[in-house]
Amino acid sequence: MMDQWSAKYLKDWQDDFAGEPDLVEDLHIQRNLLEALEGLYPSDSSSQQRAASSIATFVKSKSDPEESLILFQAILLDAATTSPLQPPDLAQVVVSFTSQLPGQASKKFYYEIACSVREKFNGPEKHNNNEKEKTKSIQAWIRLNAFVAYLTQLHACSLESYGLWTFYRVFDEENERLRREELDYHVPAAEAWVQIMGEELYQWTKLDIDRENKKDNQALVDRVRWDRWKHGFADCARLEGLRTETKLAAESAWRCMNNLESNM
Repeated sequence: MMDQWSAKYLKDWQDDFAGEPDLVEDLHIQRNLLEALEGLYPSDSSSQQRAASSIATFVKSKSDPEESLILFQAILLDAATTSPLQPPDLAQVVVSFTSQLPGQASKKFYYEIACSVREKFNGPEKHNNNEKEKTKSIQAWIRLNAFVAYLTQLHACSLESYGLWTFYRVFDEENERLRREELDYHVPAAEAWVQIMGEELYQWTKLDIDRENKKDNQALVDRVRWDRWKHGFADCARLEGLRTETKLAAESAWRCMNNLESNM
């Protein structure tokens, strides 16, 4: 299935950038990058390492690796949201890949990822009048949030601000009508952050007595906000008009937060 996704990705890219002077070379680069990712197996550290090493060797062989880095981060973000590959596997590839790059190249790559994440968080694309397209958009939004959460958990990028942004869109949006329209998107996306980064988030709430030593984003997660999120998930689990999947995600997040309070 991944080979089909890769073929469509290349065709769409070729259609979008037809006439560009570097089209042939860029297609060659992307074909090599995608072939390496096609060898990934779910939760398989060996295939993650092989893919990362193959990509690193290819990128470092280029006279100008910067273009390859830009193309690779674009592939990663699209693969994380819509491909058969799983966000945690892709995040592990990123960590292994960057560990094989020179320091400046690694920083440049993470900068490109951060810029792309910032752009994608202007979303999600909303299709409230088409149930099939809405489901696809919700899944892509959940996967994007999961990918960013895994990168944050692995200390690859400091992207926790996007997790906070997702929580705010669920629980702190002042426009009640807009907030209700977007709950089907943001509740399961926030639940992904709870499942992946819940321990870290809860640990930050216990640092109130040492607030001066918190990082900026850590300082925004206190016990008051944690409790608001937890009770908000409980409310969403009972809210009429939401999709069943949204209610189940809300209940799952609430249970996870309760368990963290009991066990940490």
